[in-house]
Amino acid sequence: MLKPSHISFRVNCIQDAYKTFSECGFTVQWGSNPQKAHNAIIWFDEGPFIELFQFPRIFRPIHYVLRWTKGKGAGDRWRSWSDAKEGWCDLALEPIEKSLQYNLKAIRSKLIAQNIECSKIVHGKRVRPDGQSVRYQVLAPLPNTLPFIVSAYDPPQRPQKTKHKNGAIRISQICTKIKKSDFSKFNFLSAKDPLIQPIPSSESKIQKVVIEGLKVNENAENFINKINLHSLTKS
Repeated sequence: MLKPSHISFRVNCIQDAYKTFSECGFTVQWGSNPQKAHNAIIWFDEGPFIELFQFPRIFRPIHYVLRWTKGKGAGDRWRSWSDAKEGWCDLALEPIEKSLQYNLKAIRSKLIAQNIECSKIVHGKRVRPDGQSVRYQVLAPLPNTLPFIVSAYDPPQRPQKTKHKNGAIRISQICTKIKKSDFSKFNFLSAKDPLIQPIPSSESKIQKVVIEGLKVNENAENFINKINLHSLTKS
C-alpha cells in the first residue's frame, strides 16, 4: 500500500545545509526561492529522496491551529518537527498505487479500518524557484513516532536525471529504531518494504541511512560520519 517517499533531515540553517551537502558532492535543489526557502531536496533517479528543512521558531505555534482544525496527529507532528534537533527527523511514506497517489482519502480510510488513528488530510503548497506551484497532501498517523504519509507532488517534481559528484546513486537502506509498542502498526504502514530495516527499541528514531555508490573526500568524511550517512560500498 505504501513505500518510502523521502527522509526528512532537520537543519538549523537551510543556507548552511545547502552549502555543506553541496560541498559533500550532492546535487541539491532548492524547494522554493533560495532567498526565502525553508527546504531543499536531494533527488535520486529512483526511490526515496532526502528533504533538508529548516523550521523557524515562529512556525511552532501553528501546531495549535493544526491540532484544532486537522486533528491531534497533525498538531503533534508539527510540534515534533519544531522541537527536533538537527539531523534525521522523520520518514515519509507514499502510496504505491497510481490511482491513490494524488488523493489520500482511501489511504486514510484503510488506516482507520486498522485502528490506526490519524489526522485529517492537510493540503500543502509551495512555489518553486521558477515560479511553478507544487501541491501535495499530508496525513499524520498517531502516535507521531510512526512514519507520516504524503501524496505525490502535483505536478511531478523528480528530475529526469540527477548526477551527484560523490557517486551517490540511490538510497539502499533506511535503518530506523521503532518502539516495540508501535511495531505492528509500523509493519502495516511500511508493508515490510525491503528498503526499511526496523529495529525494535525503547524509542523511535532513524539510526542511519545507506546510499549506494557514495564516495566522500577527507574534508566531507567527518560530516558524513556525524550524520550517520553510510555507503553501500563500505557496508
